[in-house]
Amino acid sequence: MSVDWKALANKPSGLTRVHNIDLYLSSDSSQHSPIDRYYEQRRNAITIATPDLATAAPWLTAYILVSVVSATELYFREVFSKTISICPYSQKISAEQSIHIGSILWHGSDAYSKAAFEHLSFAGSEKIKKCSKDFLGHEIKKTSQTFKALDEFDTICELRHGIVHAGLSLPGKNATKLGANKVANKTFILPDIARLHEATAACTALVESYNSELYCTLVERWATTWRNPNWSKPIENDMLKKILHIFFSNSNAPTTRPSFVKIRNQIKKQYNIQ
Repeated sequence: MSVDWKALANKPSGLTRVHNIDLYLSSDSSQHSPIDRYYEQRRNAITIATPDLATAAPWLTAYILVSVVSATELYFREVFSKTISICPYSQKISAEQSIHIGSILWHGSDAYSKAAFEHLSFAGSEKIKKCSKDFLGHEIKKTSQTFKALDEFDTICELRHGIVHAGLSLPGKNATKLGANKVANKTFILPDIARLHEATAACTALVESYNSELYCTLVERWATTWRNPNWSKPIENDMLKKILHIFFSNSNAPTTRPSFVKIRNQIKKQYNIQ
């Protein structure tokens, strides 16, 4: 019996349809701050990355690394959008930025700020720096800890590119940028548990440094440029509470944290506000 040459490459498995996209989704009603959501996703990723898992399926550590980078990207999307939602200065300078209408249709007009960043990739430092400056008016200075942490994040993102787009194989462009050693014409990305923790620590350093940096910027604006003739005590308290809600971590908080009133009074004293 002869076989048609067209069928020699492989045996097709047939078409499978995705019948109901809603079955792929779940709801999320959590009220985490952006940094606490990052901590939660990081914890989920690291908890599953055991030595036994790395031995049984060493390729999985690469995809766990991707999930940590993804959590880092989500942090920036959330902290950018939440900042725009409360900061008059950020709203002013981002007024002419583009938003995809599909995102507005999904999120609704009340959550417009979420739509501003959904079409952007934050798997790299340049877009993070640009959006921070163009949308929030906060420039990441070269002397800051955040700027240094972004360099390390870029290294991890070069690896992420190979994991996501090249089936764990590090593309030549990315390998050259990283200064990797050429091994048998093909370099696969297979981080062990120690390397996974190292990369995760680099992502965490970036999130924590930027969160602290932007928090200080918004508090300064609250104490200075946000104030206007219509400013009142209730507005003052409400706006500061919104800042704290965005930036304060409950899962990685100081041992003792003063009350809201003490925090407010300390800030007002520093900026000579009556």
